[in-house]
Amino acid sequence: MDLSSNRIVELPFELGDLARLRILNVSHNILAQLPPSLGDCDQLRVLNASYNCIESIPKAVKHLERLTELDLSFNRLKEITPAVAECHQLIYLNISNNQLEVCTHAVACLPATRGSERPPGCTGRAESMCGARACPVPDRGSREPA
Repeated sequence: MDLSSNRIVELPFELGDLARLRILNVSHNILAQLPPSLGDCDQLRVLNASYNCIESIPKAVKHLERLTELDLSFNRLKEITPAVAECHQLIYLNISNNQLEVCTHAVACLPATRGSERPPGCTGRAESMCGARACPVPDRGSREPA
C-alpha cells in the first residue's frame, strides 16, 4: 500500500486490521508516530516511513516477525527501541538522518548491521544505516531501498 506524499498526520488504529498487508509506504508525510496496532500486521515485510516527523517507534514492532526492510530515515528519532532487535528477518535498516544520540548495542547487533563493522560478539550479516553520534557501527553512507 502506497500512502506516500499525502500530508498524512496520523494513521488510523484500524491499520492493524489489514492482515494481508505486505508493503507499507508512508514516506514523505507528516506523521509524528506509528500506531501500536501496526504490530498486528504480521505479514508486513517492508515498511518505509522515511521523511516524516516520527519521534519514537512503537514497541509492538517486535511482532513484525516477517519484516525484512525498515526505513525510518529523515525523522526525529532520538532512540531506537530494543524491540527492533526482535525483528529477526530484518535485512535492511535505515535510521540515518535522525536525532539519535546513541545507537545501542542491541541495534548495532541486529541481523541488519554491516558485516565487517559489527562490535565484537555480534552475528549480524547485512546493512544498517545508523548515523548516531555514538554508534558502535560506523556509518558508510546510505542506500536507497529496492
